[in-house]
Amino acid sequence: MGDGRLSSPLAAAGESILVFGGRGNTGGNRGNNARCMRDEELALLLAREEELLGAQLQLASNSQLSGVRGDVLDVDRMGYEELLALGDRIGNVERPSRPTPLDVSRLPTRQVTDASKEEDECAICCDCYNEGDELRILPCFHAFHIRCIDQWLLSNAAGSKLCPVCNSEISI
Repeated sequence: MGDGRLSSPLAAAGESILVFGGRGNTGGNRGNNARCMRDEELALLLAREEELLGAQLQLASNSQLSGVRGDVLDVDRMGYEELLALGDRIGNVERPSRPTPLDVSRLPTRQVTDASKEEDECAICCDCYNEGDELRILPCFHAFHIRCIDQWLLSNAAGSKLCPVCNSEISI
């Protein structure tokens, strides 16, 4: 390095960059040094080096998983097995503001008294409401079987703090 040469991908291609000035050059006049590169030449060499690096990255990304492009994962292009492997690799993320069972139990409930008048079904399990079923009512006034909505609200699933019907946020 004492001779002013820098190692780079260009050096691997048989080219080198000579650097003058800074601490090692006490002459101070760039124009008098015949080996000194002009700014334009240096910019062209740096652009060429970037192209070589880009080509190397492209080759490396093509040899990896089909959904991997450099440092970016494209999960839309990944296959089922690749997605499973990714899930195993990154693990499960805990929901920081997950409600407790006590919080969920504070939501209002009602009991189905006449199933023939109940025309709705639980949007989670798709079963019709039967006489005697306990329903939990969300702040948006949608009703679900208690066992269904409690499991949903207490889970780590994406969107589990939203109503399954209208996607309004459930603040408990």
